[in-house]
Amino acid sequence: APVKDFADLTALQGLPAGSIKEKHSFKKDGLGRIITVELENPTPNLAFQVELNVYKAGTDDVVLPIFWDDNYVTLLPGEKRRVQGFFTLDDLCGAEPELKLRGWNLH
Repeated sequence: APVKDFADLTALQGLPAGSIKEKHSFKKDGLGRIITVELENPTPNLAFQVELNVYKAGTDDVVLPIFWDDNYVTLLPGEKRRVQGFFTLDDLCGAEPELKLRGWNLH
């Protein structure tokens, strides 16, 4: 069926700034590594669409593929969440892994 109307998402532009506390660790698993990330939203504001990525340290190169439980998460005020991902050591190409987060309203 054709789309009749599109959602008006302009209100998202006005979301108050949020921030995330995170702790992460890497664990070897056969020919790969498992990353475990503990996220917490300590603010009274929603942390919307927080994206998790693993990069080759010191570069803008994302490690791909990586298989996450969930890689775009939204955290309510005070909410905590644990997320895991898996990638192969070959995809690091000899570099160290580095976690980076970004989100719609994170500053």
